Amino acid sequence: MSERYAAIRALWEIESTARIGYPGDVLDDWLRRFGAVPAALREYYTTLGAHVGMNHTQDQLVAPANTPGTVYRIDGDDATDVLVFYVENQLALQWGVLAADCVEDDPAVQVLRDGEWEPTGDCVSTFLTAQAHLQRLYAYEDWSEEFLAIDREGWGRLRDFLPARGIVADLYGGVEFFGGPGVVLAFFRDSSSVVFGCADAQLLNSLFAYFARMG
Repeated sequence: MSERYAAIRALWEIESTARIGYPGDVLDDWLRRFGAVPAALREYYTTLGAHVGMNHTQDQLVAPANTPGTVYRIDGDDATDVLVFYVENQLALQWGVLAADCVEDDPAVQVLRDGEWEPTGDCVSTFLTAQAHLQRLYAYEDWSEEFLAIDREGWGRLRDFLPARGIVADLYGGVEFFGGPGVVLAFFRDSSSVVFGCADAQLLNSLFAYFARMG
């Protein structure tokens, strides 16, 4: 097993030997249709794809056909030349890989926006790692439940207050993650806002107090 998704396993406290994925043959339909499934995508599905909290708390990993529980179908997907593997929770956005790129190990992710496919700045593994961090944030019982605005000065102070997690992605106009044990904070560049989740209410209240002090 590669270390491609080590950051996800650490965040969700999943042992490196644990397999919380689907059997490889569930991707056979994609293999037949597109001729290949990117290695980064196959690895994720077969090792982490069946973890419900990680993949179905907010946005949704497209589950294999006939999977019990939450399964997202993409209407008209059979007519596209894009392997769609992730959808926004209200289907406002879809993410996928061009059929021509499916032979690559870790290809670029495309996003469907206003009826047009366009490239993002992320490869499959970066996209999935960022989504797993967002899902962890929303899966905490204690989270901010709203996006808080942050100005340039506050942004600079935040970087000193919480360590960067080293995860930066194009997702939602650009997102960067911060935090430590039991804390995940996402900073969204386009909106200059943050949202955060914590392992307990005391941590959450500490963060709210920090933002209150910043005014």
